[in-house]
Amino acid sequence: MRPRAGEIDLVHVSGSEPEWSLEARRRAVTEKYPDITVEFQTLVPGLLDQLPALAAAGKLPDIISLQSLRAPVSPADGAAGRSDQSRKI
Repeated sequence: MRPRAGEIDLVHVSGSEPEWSLEARRRAVTEKYPDITVEFQTLVPGLLDQLPALAAAGKLPDIISLQSLRAPVSPADGAAGRSDQSRKI
């Protein structure tokens, strides 16, 4: 369902976060931007590996929040979850 004129629906995917924190973020967005609705979703295992296929299918979330040490900087960094803090970003 497409939003009506003046309304914006966004999907925001992030790591695990307590429900009270998500609710506080929802309220803050709604108070400041009443025409924007944000659906917060928890990052599911394997999502980083699925991003290219989701992009090709036009099904990426609107916003993805990642911790920098979990996200590969380049294909040479390997799979998500690398914890080598010495790499340059």
